[in-house]
Amino acid sequence: MLRICTVVLVASFSLTLLADESPGAKVNENLFEKGLAAYQNKQYAESRDNFQKLIDANTISAPLLHNLALSYFQLDQAPMSLALWRKALTLDPGFRPARAGRDFAEAKLQARGFERDRLGEGLQRNLEFISFFESLWLIALILAAAGWLWIRYLADRRQALDEESPLPAFPVTAVGLSAVLLLSIVLSATKLTFALKTRATVIAARVSARSLPADDGVGLFDLSGGSEVLIRRRDKDWSQVQNSEGSSGWLKNSEILVTSDFSAKR
Repeated sequence: MLRICTVVLVASFSLTLLADESPGAKVNENLFEKGLAAYQNKQYAESRDNFQKLIDANTISAPLLHNLALSYFQLDQAPMSLALWRKALTLDPGFRPARAGRDFAEAKLQARGFERDRLGEGLQRNLEFISFFESLWLIALILAAAGWLWIRYLADRRQALDEESPLPAFPVTAVGLSAVLLLSIVLSATKLTFALKTRATVIAARVSARSLPADDGVGLFDLSGGSEVLIRRRDKDWSQVQNSEGSSGWLKNSEILVTSDFSAKR
């Protein structure tokens, strides 16, 4: 049943890349069709290779990452699938197939995001649905509406005092919008904090974080496949990571996949 569902999911994205009008669209279309055909024929390694070639050629999108994740999942590489689904959601937070895939893989691997507490995890997941720039636009609109209501109220109040007439009604709507504005600012600041963190997912079955960026470094703690970590520093083929409990250690770059890198977006 799972395989039938995944084939249907892959097929549903065929139009996404076929609509590409870039100079290399024809080559991309051929690779995509080969990957799709291989997946439907259960040749998952070939499917993976064709989708990976598209990504290596900088043809990257949430649907393509989702298709590649499905191929890896069928090859029993669930940690890599989870990493790809998380990366797809970084590109397109509203992409539901990737969200469903991520949730399924996390349940299968018993892996959760970096935020271990329910409040932090729920907040981070809910804030995924809106980009930081969209939140800024929302703040601007609320600020304009609330500001206009407050200016009108103060003007009416001053006029009423000058004319010694009854004061205008208390601006309940303006107060409500002001409260929403404050909440929006807090949530946007929180989202920016989340976005500034470089996240990665462990793609190996199990790894040991070391005290030094070297094979002979002392093992400090173990991380299972699918664990999400923050990258603190990089040193050639190694990355210093922090787990959800605050412990830091070094992992090989080949053992993780960066899923969210704010510096790469600027």
